[in-house]
Amino acid sequence: MNQSLPQSTCRIVVDDVSYRVGEATLLHSLSFDFDQQRIGVVGRNGSGKSTLARLLCGLIAPSSGSLTVAGVDVSSDRHNAIR
Repeated sequence: MNQSLPQSTCRIVVDDVSYRVGEATLLHSLSFDFDQQRIGVVGRNGSGKSTLARLLCGLIAPSSGSLTVAGVDVSSDRHNAIR
């Protein structure tokens, strides 16, 4: 018997996102599309996990590319993204 999980109302779409600080590129050409209720991000120290979380929360804006959470561009409209 195949039971499907309920559809999530939150979709995270990251399309070719890069984040640079000065000459240093912290994230380069990151792309993914999730509609799961929970995801996990793992990696070594300094691999960009916290930077990715800050991008997803709209605390910092990507240097290039686009990032939306539930259809809202969090870097330009953080208020609606956290509703």
